[in-house]
Amino acid sequence: MAIERVMSKDWLSAGTGAALCAGFFVSRGENVGAAASIFCAATVMAVVVEDVLEDSENPWI
Repeated sequence: MAIERVMSKDWLSAGTGAALCAGFFVSRGENVGAAASIFCAATVMAVVVEDVLEDSENPWI
């Protein structure tokens, strides 16, 4: 049940934005490990925020 819920999320859109953000940090000289951490956190947060907005009674999107 939980796997179907996780797989139903839009990971591609969230990951694309996070990858662009992490790539920008690396191009500015940031540590690759820190950029990877930012990538993971930004992807998960984007999916969580989208899920919260989707489940609310008055969605913003």
